Amino acid sequence: MKISLSLLAALLLFTLIASGCGATAPPTAAPEAQLPEETEAVEEMVPDETEEDTPAVLPTPTEAPPAETPEPVEEPAVPMAVSSPAFIDGETIPDVHSCFGENTSPALAWDGIPEDAQSLALIVDDPDSAPPGFIHWVIYNIPPEGAGLPGAVPGDAELADGSRQAQNDFAPYGAGAFPGGAEIKLVGYDGMCPGGEHRYVFTLYALDTLLDIPAGSLPADVKAALAGHILDQAQLIGRFAPPQ
Repeated sequence: MKISLSLLAALLLFTLIASGCGATAPPTAAPEAQLPEETEAVEEMVPDETEEDTPAVLPTPTEAPPAETPEPVEEPAVPMAVSSPAFIDGETIPDVHSCFGENTSPALAWDGIPEDAQSLALIVDDPDSAPPGFIHWVIYNIPPEGAGLPGAVPGDAELADGSRQAQNDFAPYGAGAFPGGAEIKLVGYDGMCPGGEHRYVFTLYALDTLLDIPAGSLPADVKAALAGHILDQAQLIGRFAPPQ
């Protein structure tokens, strides 16, 4: 049998429509993935544009203050002192230096003499005598550069180094000999000769001048000339009693 063209066309259209209704819908595009929000930590890592654009201002270095030059420290002055190798200060003077021995002066040493001293003077007296202050030795115009006196200084009124010696308090009694047989010199050193234990004071004076006193003068004249010229002084004390 014959099928008309119009019927054939209708069947074909119906077939196409049926096929279209059974087909799977085309896939839709997946939604875009959302990026996680930036955390504070990330934000902190991003430099601020203002800070990045502004150059850092470094502190201006300040110059260190100049080091202060320490003032020189002056060495403390050595105190003036007098001593003897024959006896310790405050102890017994050996018999050899007394009227019972050889009547020789003990060696002396000193230190701390002022730099501006022009001369030294030494007076040895007995504060326990009656009356007090019996003079056993006066020597003056001693050069200040020396460090002491040797033992057994002779009884000359003027010595080789320019020192001068005055009379001692034995002079008014005249020449003679001591109990030990030694000669009484009358000028310079004459040793201790007490009836009991006495103290003997060796006083050293640093003077700002040379004393214009003749050699062999009286002790009182030398003591008077010291007034107003003493820069410093030191003492050494010894004791002596007659041998038993």
